Amino acid sequence: ATEQRLVCVVMVAEVGTHGGSAPTLPSTGALGADLHGELQALSRAHGAEVEFLADGSMVATVAGQGVPTDLAERAGRLALAIRGVLADAPIALVAGRGVVTARLPAGAVIDRGVDALLASGASAQREIRIDELVDSLLDERFQREGPKDARRLLAVRPVDLPRRTLLGISV
Repeated sequence: ATEQRLVCVVMVAEVGTHGGSAPTLPSTGALGADLHGELQALSRAHGAEVEFLADGSMVATVAGQGVPTDLAERAGRLALAIRGVLADAPIALVAGRGVVTARLPAGAVIDRGVDALLASGASAQREIRIDELVDSLLDERFQREGPKDARRLLAVRPVDLPRRTLLGISV
């Protein structure tokens, strides 16, 4: 099935050089395997499939039959959780149509993710760069800042703001 559907992609650069409890954690060996295992468990807990690439980067895909706002919320929470493990790694979160293959999504969403990741890595402050579609799908609980072409995801507000409703039912 080569059907294109909405996917949210969290991309992380240089996983092995930014992480975890050790400041210069290598990407190979026992410590690297522990970090990969931790990131994989974190991704799966947020409903994402994860793949580690040969260049040391990570791609986590949140896809499914759910409502687009729910996919973006899960991906946003995942990106923030990854930030908690990898404090200095460049992270990007994008959404778009893509064909989800056995391992990774294919299509323009990956290209946009790479562009956002490069922009995040070039920034002086390590940030979670998000695209306009993700920005429009996230609700008020997610703190964001920056101009339209350089939006950053900062945090999730701890207060439980009212959810969107349709005919009085939370959606």
